[in-house]
Amino acid sequence: MQDKIYISEEYININYPITSPEILTIVAILNGVVFTSISLTQYLLSNLIVIGERKHLPILSQKLKTITSDDKVEVYLIKEKSPNAFNAGTKSLYITSGAFKIWNNDEIISILLHEYGHRKKLHTQKDLIFKAIKRASIFTIIFANLLTLPFFYFGVHTSRYIDFLYTRIIGRRQEYQADLFSVKYGYGESLISAFKKIDNLIKVKVCKNLGKNECDAKLRDLHSDDEHPLFIDRIQRLLSANVMKIVKNFSMGGLKMAINFLGKLSTFAKNYPNLLLTTLQKVI
Repeated sequence: MQDKIYISEEYININYPITSPEILTIVAILNGVVFTSISLTQYLLSNLIVIGERKHLPILSQKLKTITSDDKVEVYLIKEKSPNAFNAGTKSLYITSGAFKIWNNDEIISILLHEYGHRKKLHTQKDLIFKAIKRASIFTIIFANLLTLPFFYFGVHTSRYIDFLYTRIIGRRQEYQADLFSVKYGYGESLISAFKKIDNLIKVKVCKNLGKNECDAKLRDLHSDDEHPLFIDRIQRLLSANVMKIVKNFSMGGLKMAINFLGKLSTFAKNYPNLLLTTLQKVI
């Protein structure tokens, strides 16, 4: 019995956490370098794979350049049946061949403007930085506790929890930000139309023999861990953004008209003070 107690105490002493700040600092720096390199390698490899499969679309490229006044933007076609578009963090925008089977020209442009928004907001680069910092931090925590099993599980579950929060808060915020670029360049209605089409396509595949409420619940469940919000939520935000844009334009237009009118009235009063006074007296 005494031997077992001794062995148990010895085991506990061996797994005592490392508390030296110097060691933890070195480990954190090394982890940061390693995982930043891994993230950059993944980023470069993903772009190289895409480059090998892409086909340049000069007409769409010129259209996007004209709309955005950005001469650096280029559009490429990826041979893929499913409708999709993406940006890998470079100046290039990619769209699949399947997208042309369900979306019209304006809808295609609205989708590409969404991806252009991701590029302008540097969302891909921000995601890479987040992943590198997260991995380095988690592995530093695990190392600090000598890879003990409880802290290994702690690190794994913490990583998942951080991913969940990042996806639900930051990831979805990025999607809404990118959607607004379509509104900014006058293609908000087209993006809503494109979303409705893809939403109907998904419902046909996912919600077979389900009622509306059951279908909505299933879609929300499928999107619970997805950085992309439900299309109905995105459509509602786009409708609000379109209304705000109309109100803003109307307000600015009304303000310009008022300023113009007051300017002309001031000039008239300066040149014809007596006539203006007489006119006002008749009105009053």
